[in-house]
Amino acid sequence: MLTDRFASDDSPLRCTEQSMSENASRNYCGGTYRAAVAHLDYIVEMGFDALWISPIPSNVDSETVYGVGWHGYWQHHLKQLNPHFGTEAELIDFIQQAHKRDIWIMLDVVANHVGPNLTAEYFPFIRPEHFHQLCFIDDYTNQTQVEFCSVGNRQVPLPDLNTENEFVASTLFSWIRDTVAKYQFDAIRIDTFRHVPKPFWTNYTRSSGVYSIGEIATSETDYVGDYTLYADGVLHYPLYFALNVTFRDDPQWRQPMSVLEKQVQENEKFFRDTTLCGVFLDNHDQARFLSYTQDPIRIQNAFVYLLFSDGIPIIYMGTEQNFTGETSQSFCPQY
Repeated sequence: MLTDRFASDDSPLRCTEQSMSENASRNYCGGTYRAAVAHLDYIVEMGFDALWISPIPSNVDSETVYGVGWHGYWQHHLKQLNPHFGTEAELIDFIQQAHKRDIWIMLDVVANHVGPNLTAEYFPFIRPEHFHQLCFIDDYTNQTQVEFCSVGNRQVPLPDLNTENEFVASTLFSWIRDTVAKYQFDAIRIDTFRHVPKPFWTNYTRSSGVYSIGEIATSETDYVGDYTLYADGVLHYPLYFALNVTFRDDPQWRQPMSVLEKQVQENEKFFRDTTLCGVFLDNHDQARFLSYTQDPIRIQNAFVYLLFSDGIPIIYMGTEQNFTGETSQSFCPQY
């Protein structure tokens, strides 16, 4: 659930016009915790028992070429809630209402970076040594660049937190521990997992005290599998790419079912425990699965595989409504 794009106190969401502008898609649409409560029964009726929500810290509101931090990944003040999503009391009530319905809440968290470099300070990280020297990743096979350079670019630089710094590390460890305890979160999804040196995650995930799942967006099973040693599970991107090429319509790109057989074999070889990994057909970072196929048989087969394979099935909001957005549209409420 992208908190800003799920349900609004306004009716309807501000961004649901059919010809949604590029500017509107990159700014807040009005989704809140309070409005989401009214839709929890809808989630229960579909059979879901867990909900993944956006990061909760306040984000950079200054306009960039990519809009503002409506998605939650551009934090500005670690210890303040994003006021666009609601108050502390409303977040607590949302989680309590979910728990009453036996829905667990998984919090998306960011420990790798802060928002675009448009403000003087990112509380509580206010000293130069709290960040790595600015550089950008131009070679994803270079692990040093992957871990120590910014995931942003020159238009929107995202300062890279120095998690080797004692203050930075201890602050993030205590924040995740206290946040999970205060709001009673049941799990954490860790953004940009590959972009932080691995030893940091051992203490971070332990500090959370709950199930943890990391994001490593690559198709290389051996590379992704190594990260299963540092969290309970990972988002199964290798399977995502395999499903995408197996069930898409375009014969130029479609691959045989043997791709999935090979993937199962690689899972057994490189993953610590595939049953703890998150399996998915699409998400907010990728084009929707239904943008690759409208064939009902392919769609049904893909979902059958997803739901019965090893792992925890994750369904992106809107997929159940047959949303078909491309990458640039996939987070828009009507796509």
